[in-house]
Amino acid sequence: MQASMWVYPWDLLDGGMTQVLQEVADLGVKAVHVAASYHSVHALLPHNPRRRTYLAERGYLYFRPRRTLWQDSVLQPSLSPLLTEQGDALEIAAPLCRDLDLKLTAWTVCLHNSDLGFRYPAVNVVNLRGEPYRYSVCPSHPDVRQYLATLARDLRDRADAIELEAPHWLPFPHHHHAKLGVRIRAAAQLLLTLCFCPHCVERFVSAGIDPDHLAVQLAKRLDDLLAEPPSLSDDEQIEQLRIAEPDLCHMLAVREEVVTTLVADLVRSAGSTPVHVMPFGPVWLTGAHPASLAELAARLTVLAYGPLQQVSAIIASAQAHVVDSSQLVIGLSLLESDTVDRAAFFAALAAIQGAGVQQIGLYNYGLASTERLSWVRQALATSMN
Repeated sequence: MQASMWVYPWDLLDGGMTQVLQEVADLGVKAVHVAASYHSVHALLPHNPRRRTYLAERGYLYFRPRRTLWQDSVLQPSLSPLLTEQGDALEIAAPLCRDLDLKLTAWTVCLHNSDLGFRYPAVNVVNLRGEPYRYSVCPSHPDVRQYLATLARDLRDRADAIELEAPHWLPFPHHHHAKLGVRIRAAAQLLLTLCFCPHCVERFVSAGIDPDHLAVQLAKRLDDLLAEPPSLSDDEQIEQLRIAEPDLCHMLAVREEVVTTLVADLVRSAGSTPVHVMPFGPVWLTGAHPASLAELAARLTVLAYGPLQQVSAIIASAQAHVVDSSQLVIGLSLLESDTVDRAAFFAALAAIQGAGVQQIGLYNYGLASTERLSWVRQALATSMN
């Protein structure tokens, strides 16, 4: 089994690039995914030698862009202060990874970008009540699509692969400081995730949908769902909503097309550099259809966080959408909030291996405790080989 690990630039730079990469390689890991574009974050770093927390107040690029590529982009990226303070982690890591026989992936957050959302409010996702989500930019907007295509062009040849995290609508809630005082079930979550920005509305009209009428109808349904959350399963809730609002089916099909064509554009922009795609959430919520994305991407990364039963169900669902399980990467979390103890971690690994999947991704070097990192070494040194 081949293991990769997600790593933040600040952990590489703070701990000494050579030393940290050597530590990761000594765990038995064969690839590192270094954040090249990342959203705002406030991270607790339990074993970082320089700091205990790291705050990035905006979404940044963590590599130095080729400015000539960005001349025609309406949206311009913000650069992390780390670049001037400590250097370009992606650039520094590339030759060191080759020396250590580690594959290097440029981990690229796509549409979760509050920096762009605040500087360019016209690109925000807008919900069915006309309320913008500043943390989320819309894949229907041509300027957003141009921005991401430019980002993919800029990253190609800098790493062995480009990983696209969430190149789709973000499930609600996704804001780091969300306040939820009522229970949000699947149907309400979908309605809160739908975008009615001008560019989405234009696409809906072209598909024969009356978006104004539908927004009013769905807003009423949302109020009812929040007042009295249904007891049906997620799938039953969505099916009931589809039957009640036939135009919603057409809307969801439009959303799928938007995401699939966006990923196709980014794959083309990446040139010969392989593209991996990491979607979050079911297709009805995000517009990201695993089978369609698997046809475009070199690898499909599916996160399987949580208890063993949930991990097994996610693996089975993922395998149903790919022709060959060798294309799959199953992501596991080393964090206590997702994996309760060592037994749960090893049980999840056994389930993955038992399903015939040979690639795992591990989240995250800088956030995990040293004890939990030791589990990785134990697993990869024994039964996982």
